[in-house]
Parts: sequence; C-alpha cells; structure tokens
Amino acid sequence: MSAIRRAGPDAAAALSALHSRAFPPAEAWDTAAFTALLALETSWVYTANSASAVQGLMVLQVTEMEADLLTVCVDPACQRAGLGRGL
Repeated sequence: MSAIRRAGPDAAAALSALHSRAFPPAEAWDTAAFTALLALETSWVYTANSASAVQGLMVLQVTEMEADLLTVCVDPACQRAGLGRGL
C-alpha cells in the first residue's frame, strides 16, 4: 500500500530518478529542475510512496486563481495499480 504525501526539498534526487524511468530521456526532469520546483512556495509536489521507494509523483503549480498540473507519473514497474488515480 502506498502513502500519498507532500514532498520536501530532500526528495529532488528520488523524484528525478522516478521521472527518468517514466519518461524518455529528452523529456525527463533532472535533479536541478526538481530542486528548483521544491523551493517555490507555489509548487506542490506529492508522492506515492512504498516503505522503500517513491512510486509516483504529481507536480502542481498553484496560484490564487488556478492550479496547473505540470507532470504526473508512476514508476513503470508499479503502473496499473491505481497510484496515478490516488495522486
């Protein structure tokens, strides 16, 4: 069972690793991109976690009037288990 929680600044490397598994190399976000997003007050990053790994992520950019979904992904090894829906 995965727990959904908000990611902190220390999660950037794990988020980048997951994004790299879920997207082609030209589209994957690196650790620096996640570090920058996690530092912004307007970025909300949520993860689906097992006891040992980040299995999914969702990134929102939130302002007073709207929220934009920037990316969502689930580790290919964990897909089709409802993690994306949970996020």
